[in-house]
Amino acid sequence: MGFEEYFQPPFSVFFLWAIFLGIIVLFQPIKACVKKLCACFGCTCCAATETEEGDDERGDDANRPGDYYGHLSADRKLEIDNLRTMAILRYLAKFTLTLKDENMTSRESTNRRVSVDLVTESKDNDNITSTNEDERDIESGFPNEEDSKMRQEANLEALEYSSKLQQASHLEVMECTGEHTHILIPLPGHTNDDEEVVKSETTEPAAKATWHPHLPRIKSPQDKPNNDEEPAQSAEPIATERAVPIFCAVCLMEYEVAERVCWSSNKECTHVFHEDCIVQWLVSSGRTKSKRQWFPENPSEKRLMCYELECPCCRQEFISKEARVPETTEENSEVGTTENPVDDSDRIRSAHIFARSVSVGG
Repeated sequence: MGFEEYFQPPFSVFFLWAIFLGIIVLFQPIKACVKKLCACFGCTCCAATETEEGDDERGDDANRPGDYYGHLSADRKLEIDNLRTMAILRYLAKFTLTLKDENMTSRESTNRRVSVDLVTESKDNDNITSTNEDERDIESGFPNEEDSKMRQEANLEALEYSSKLQQASHLEVMECTGEHTHILIPLPGHTNDDEEVVKSETTEPAAKATWHPHLPRIKSPQDKPNNDEEPAQSAEPIATERAVPIFCAVCLMEYEVAERVCWSSNKECTHVFHEDCIVQWLVSSGRTKSKRQWFPENPSEKRLMCYELECPCCRQEFISKEARVPETTEENSEVGTTENPVDDSDRIRSAHIFARSVSVGG
């Protein structure tokens, strides 16, 4: 069969389809090789295609001059950190409290109460068993000396164990350097004015209810509200504050009077930190998560804060999306007069000083 016969009508279609499929399969490898060759020879013919691919990631900022975070200068990165710090301080303004004497308290830890209860319970059980065994020996008429010695040794071991538990519980309470062991702050998900953060409605479609045309829908008695239980539930007092340990999980230091502490706007996160500690943690977290992010000359707050503000302990959302207050002059002035006696510039400076001290100390 000659070469010209391949282009005859029975074979030409298959030959053309084979060429077409080969081009499609080899398109991406050939494109990558061409880009590498252009980069080696310093050709800028592929620069336009790369910028077009990055337009989707940049969004509205595609036409603005800027650069990726990894290519920015140190001064520019510091400026972005300052902008993020101001935004985070504004988000945490309603979830920040300056500690006073009335917020400091001393409470017995749960582990100590449990250990003391175990000690008392073990003592009672030892007394009961010893009396029962003595009565049993008296009824039998002659006590066994070996059994009595074994009981005495067991009682001595129980007393030693109970004394060790008491010493451990006492040392546990004495771990705090001051007289206070806990602080009183609002509940998680509540502001310093005891206002609950309401989550926005989800956009997920609701589940469709099934209905049969021939059978009527009958509500079960479990779905009906029980009016008898409502007065009993409403009579219970609602807690407006909680007691948390006096230690900060980031710097491992105790809270003191006149220090500012922050808690989460998420109900599921119960952790509390120093304001400087959590702000510096969230800023450094954004620094690591935005290495491949595009930043224009004047980035918007949405672009600056487009990462998850997670808790350093439980990795849950520490600042919920509902608590991210947009920047307005009225809200900033009200917040500054009520609960922010310190200027933002001073707090930003203190946060950077804290970061440097931690890095040098570590």
